[in-house]
Amino acid sequence: MKKILTCLVIIAVVTGAFLVWRSDAIERRHNQVEITVDFDDLTALAERANVTRHQMLAELKKMGVTAIGLREASVERYRQEGLLTVQTGGELLNAWRTIGVQNAKLNELLAAGKVSPTAVYLTTEKQELARRLAHKAELKLERPVKIYAGDNTYVVEITDTIKRVEQLRIGLDEQDKASILSLGLRIVPRIDNKFLNNAEAVGETLAEFLTLPKESLSAVVFEGEEVTGNDSFLQLTAEMLKEAGVSFGIIEYNPRQEGSQKLASLTDYSTVLVHSNFPRENVHNIVNAVQERRVRLLYVRIDTNDPAFYQKGMDLIAAVAQRLEELGYTTGPATAFATPKQGRALILLMLLGVAAAGTLLLAEICGQYHQLLWAVLSVGFLGLGGLFVVFSHTFALQLASILAAMIFSSLAVVTQQLNRLPEQNLPTKAAVRYALVTLVRTFVVLIGGGLVVLGLTSSPLFTSGVPLFRGVKLVHLLPLVLIAVVSAKTVVYGHIKKWTVKEAVAMLRQIWQQPLVLGYMVVLAVLAVVGYIYVGRTGHTAGIPVLDLEQKLRIILSNVLLVRPRFKEFLIGYPLAFLGLVLAAKGYRKPITAALLTFGGIAAVAVVNTFMHFTTPGYNTLLRSFHGLWLGIVFGLLYTFGLYLLISLGKRVTK
Repeated sequence: MKKILTCLVIIAVVTGAFLVWRSDAIERRHNQVEITVDFDDLTALAERANVTRHQMLAELKKMGVTAIGLREASVERYRQEGLLTVQTGGELLNAWRTIGVQNAKLNELLAAGKVSPTAVYLTTEKQELARRLAHKAELKLERPVKIYAGDNTYVVEITDTIKRVEQLRIGLDEQDKASILSLGLRIVPRIDNKFLNNAEAVGETLAEFLTLPKESLSAVVFEGEEVTGNDSFLQLTAEMLKEAGVSFGIIEYNPRQEGSQKLASLTDYSTVLVHSNFPRENVHNIVNAVQERRVRLLYVRIDTNDPAFYQKGMDLIAAVAQRLEELGYTTGPATAFATPKQGRALILLMLLGVAAAGTLLLAEICGQYHQLLWAVLSVGFLGLGGLFVVFSHTFALQLASILAAMIFSSLAVVTQQLNRLPEQNLPTKAAVRYALVTLVRTFVVLIGGGLVVLGLTSSPLFTSGVPLFRGVKLVHLLPLVLIAVVSAKTVVYGHIKKWTVKEAVAMLRQIWQQPLVLGYMVVLAVLAVVGYIYVGRTGHTAGIPVLDLEQKLRIILSNVLLVRPRFKEFLIGYPLAFLGLVLAAKGYRKPITAALLTFGGIAAVAVVNTFMHFTTPGYNTLLRSFHGLWLGIVFGLLYTFGLYLLISLGKRVTK
């Protein structure tokens, strides 16, 4: 039975490895990156440098910028630029009665009693602007609109609130568009869904951008909390995106915009991952988004609230462009990855492997391979298949990958460490060799499980970046609970060959009656702090910041090793497991040894969890995990040497 179950697991691993390899091959060929600067940031840079927008565009292009994030111009923008005067009817009436109104056409309307106190009046000298304003107001605000023409003056009356009118976007500014395109830069459309309550408004707003020449467009990055067309006109949005041959962007780390998952499905997952940097984010982290998370559109934002934003912003843009060039990336329009679907047969093979791994884990914990385990395998496989009946295909795949992660991380530690402790006490050198070989065996199982986990999510939807990561805390905690129980059973109570209810009750009573030893309490307190940091930093939800020193170490490790290993693997998990295995091999089967092996399981959990990052290329994850292993062994040797040094010093002091 064990051989059959192992064969099923191996088949699943090979299947997962094939899917990961196929996805990675596509990712490595797709090395075009779009470097984008927001139009508002461009304007701020131009004003600070006292140059025109066109001159600043030319300067940014020289530095490596390839696209500009552009929105429709708003009423508020034209008001600030002095092209529009915006006043409520009430304000005009008050001014007319007190100090008078200079504009002749407005005076005429006021004298004729045609000014309504509840309307908004926009005055401009540009006929084209007035007509565009009136048209967009009728289309989007769906409120009464009138236009009055005077001598070189045009007045647009909109019966709506001034707040809504000022927020109204009235189409692309022709001068902005011409300036960007004349320099050979692309446009990243920033389209919102505000005031788009009918199909005509949605279609016309999208057409403002999508009717531009295809070579002048990059991926659309929707503005606001929902995609354009949500929720009644998503089909129209999808059709226009597909017709234009343009992908749309998913901004990583941000909450997913409403309608994005449905729109992704309607466009056959033609999406691009976008990284928009945080204030003061360094070049290393920005470029890592491209290297490690399949980001192909960098939206470089500038913190204009910083007094020195001009120099810092220009330096940041130049450094990002230079670093990408050094890494071999080229610039070009942001397009989606052409990742194929897994296929039903391959998914079934991986699900069968996960069920087999779960069955193996149960057998190893129970200590026997009973014929009833065939029923467990069948129920497990049917249960995994049932996920696809109860839930959507996407959610079912993600649940299966979460279960696989928990099973394989537990299986690696239980089968390679806890159930293979030496029966006889080993000398120190032999114990160290045993610990080293055991960690390598554990690593092999973890990599196999990780390939299954990543293979389950190597599909167009997951590589597109649309789904959010789920189950992170669960995957980090539940396996450790199981490992803790099995550690206590095999390390501290390994002398009990057959467990019964009576034996279990006796064990619990014995634990309860144990005296508290100060040394144990100190060690457990340290481990508890380590555990808190481990859980808190997982998912970044405990408010534990990344220290400047750690940030610098990350950069150094990335520069030296290409891919930075996780600190929790090589500083906590592997070293504690190494130390625990050495102590266990030498016959020190105490609660502290079980605790070390339990916390050593952090490495196993972290490795498999890394494979759950479905936007990260598999080769990147493999290299990261390998670095974590060998560095962890090095630190494990240091921890072990340090412990023996302390013991030796303690003996000398007591003498």
